[in-house]
Amino acid sequence: MLKIYFENRSKKTEEPFPVQEGKTTIRRYEFKNRKDIGRIIVPEGITIIREGAFMGCENLKDISLPNSLKVIEDRAFLGCQKLSSIKIPKNVRRIGQYAFHYCSNLEKVDIPEGVERIEKHAFTWCSGLKEVILPESIQMIDRTAFQKCDQLETIVIPDWFREQAIETFGDRKKKKKIISSGDSMTMRNVAV
Repeated sequence: MLKIYFENRSKKTEEPFPVQEGKTTIRRYEFKNRKDIGRIIVPEGITIIREGAFMGCENLKDISLPNSLKVIEDRAFLGCQKLSSIKIPKNVRRIGQYAFHYCSNLEKVDIPEGVERIEKHAFTWCSGLKEVILPESIQMIDRTAFQKCDQLETIVIPDWFREQAIETFGDRKKKKKIISSGDSMTMRNVAV
């Protein structure tokens, strides 16, 4: 059962949202521009959050994602301006284009081991983002994935990504702490 917590009502309420038996995806644009959603708990069994599923839910502050989740598609959380942190589940392999674009209150993203791809503009304009931890499993990060993250202070990266990280996260306006960790990997057409 998908649980939705509504914020913009005279009384804050929790309302279960029925999920069909055997359903494995949150549909494209299913909750797009819902201003009344403050918190969501996505149930186990959901493997894909489709394009734009929660796009424009500007009052969404908290979302709990299941370990069964494998893909966060393009624009899934675009414009969720009050979202302050996100824990990407360990089975997610790809974070789509613009997935968290313009989530301006997002402060910390912990991307777990297993994530292989971060697509273009995935976290662009996350102006409150202060810390990013990238896993050893990462194989491709688009060069625009973290553009305009002006508050970014600490980036933890795999050894193989060192040269690209300095180019990508290197901002002459603000010093950033780039921490390299783990064994080096073979570079594969990666840029940030």
